[in-house]
Amino acid sequence: MEFREVMSWWPDRMPETTKAVVLVSSDGSTVKRLPHRRWNDRNKGYSDMLEHVYLQSQNRGKGKKDMQTNYYCVYINGKTHNVHRLVALAFIPNPMEKEQVNHINGIKTDNRIENLEWATNKENALHANNTGLRDHVYESSRKVSKKDIEEMIKLRKKGIDMIEISKIFGVTNETVRFLTCKNSDIGRMRKPKVTYAQKKQAIEMRNNGMTLKAIGDFFGGYNEGCVSKWVRDIVS
Repeated sequence: MEFREVMSWWPDRMPETTKAVVLVSSDGSTVKRLPHRRWNDRNKGYSDMLEHVYLQSQNRGKGKKDMQTNYYCVYINGKTHNVHRLVALAFIPNPMEKEQVNHINGIKTDNRIENLEWATNKENALHANNTGLRDHVYESSRKVSKKDIEEMIKLRKKGIDMIEISKIFGVTNETVRFLTCKNSDIGRMRKPKVTYAQKKQAIEMRNNGMTLKAIGDFFGGYNEGCVSKWVRDIVS
């Protein structure tokens, strides 16, 4: 088992203070801070800090298990860090500057370097779908790369449904709509006229419990007001 430095910081600016250095093991089993010296305001003197091994938990340091991720986390210097990401930062080169770390075998607690790889948002989402980890991967809060946005725009212009695009890139329908309209002329393009048959289909979908928003997405991104008007047109 090998240890490598993954982060460090200066606890204060006093002359005899030494840097705090955190190491992580190659199998992810241990994250520890090396001994260092820091200034103690209460005692008005220096304190020698002993080596500290951080407790790993699946609760993001909050006391309650995070059922959504189940990743092992450690709380370091006021912030929560995923252990698998620390291992990747310390041991796995990332020349393409990919933003996420993927568990190859799908086991989120297996943080050995052999089981980790850097991945793009799209690659990670597709891996989760292909391995059956999740039926759909929605991470609407994450940052979407410029390259991914360009691919979304191409797919929308080919007529691919936004629901399918959201599955590919691991974001919500609204994220796909917002990013593609903001970064292209899609939002200004005239939508094809909806036929009478399509309006009847929309009513059937509505009767089957689909929301106005979902129906609008199905037909290519119409808003709820448009769908509601179709229903009124047919009924009246």
